[in-house]
Amino acid sequence: MVWMCCLAYVLFQGGKTSLMLLSMVTLLCVYLAIAGFSGVRRAQGVRRLSSGPDHEELLHAGDQVQVQLSLTIPGFLPLPYVVVREMLHRHNGESWSFKESLIPNMRGNGELSFQTPPLERGSMFFQKRNVPARTYLD
Repeated sequence: MVWMCCLAYVLFQGGKTSLMLLSMVTLLCVYLAIAGFSGVRRAQGVRRLSSGPDHEELLHAGDQVQVQLSLTIPGFLPLPYVVVREMLHRHNGESWSFKESLIPNMRGNGELSFQTPPLERGSMFFQKRNVPARTYLD
């Protein structure tokens, strides 16, 4: 839609400014299309959980868990930022959503760290990682 407006501006107005605007919007659209297809949908990650230096494997009611997520995004174009959504589900249907953004380096690697609220007794599990694969113009 934006590209069509710029094209109409070039056709009806003409001039250097309209051509420059059309060329910049075209390059931005090409970049977003290539970045959307190249790697965000195939992102892979490793989640590490730690409850603190006192006790590594044992959790008590009321403990908080430190979660570290290492994310690798394949592709050859750098991305300005990536939004990661993690869902922690409890056996009774409760869930917590953690939505964070990270800035990957030039190779597409990034690390994200967050802490859960104090947990109650019961079994809990993380849902499959969700890295929305939308373009920045949606």
